[in-house]
Amino acid sequence: MKRETKVIFLVSLIGLIVSATSFGKSLNPPTKISDIEKWIGKYPSDKVNNVEIFEMTSFRSHLRKILGEAKFKELDRIKNRGPHTPVESDQEVVHFTVCQKHKCGHTFFFLMKAKSEQIFVCEREVDLDLKPAADRSQGKWRVTWYGEKGKVTQPESHCKFYDEKTKDVDWGKTFSLIPIQIQ
Repeated sequence: MKRETKVIFLVSLIGLIVSATSFGKSLNPPTKISDIEKWIGKYPSDKVNNVEIFEMTSFRSHLRKILGEAKFKELDRIKNRGPHTPVESDQEVVHFTVCQKHKCGHTFFFLMKAKSEQIFVCEREVDLDLKPAADRSQGKWRVTWYGEKGKVTQPESHCKFYDEKTKDVDWGKTFSLIPIQIQ
């Protein structure tokens, strides 16, 4: 064999061996909650190193711990069927949302400080008990914040702070709204 042919053969053989041994495996799978930053600009259902956000063991374990088993199962049912927002980072706050298909009145907001291992979840639901008697068409939001130290339900509240001046969500201010009891 000519020298060029041998080199091409060896390079091809090495490439085949590498691809065969790593097929279906991530070379650097996300394992820490702070790895969620790898999804910035992507959707939670997008794969990063062959893993979706909700497939990360550390993230699922953390959610199960702070939400409790029943609420975790509810989220698990919703997350694959409803719309998602992309993962974004504003003012050092990484955030995204997942809502129930055809019913985005029921939405889960996920917030974390950049480089943090701590996630906060805010569940927003229309609270039918808070509707004015004369007008049943407009519900008011009931939100429940979940964190390491428990949960806090707030009737007639919000999961995000909307700044009227800038006409946009202020995620830094939103993060400051997380009840101190659960931080």
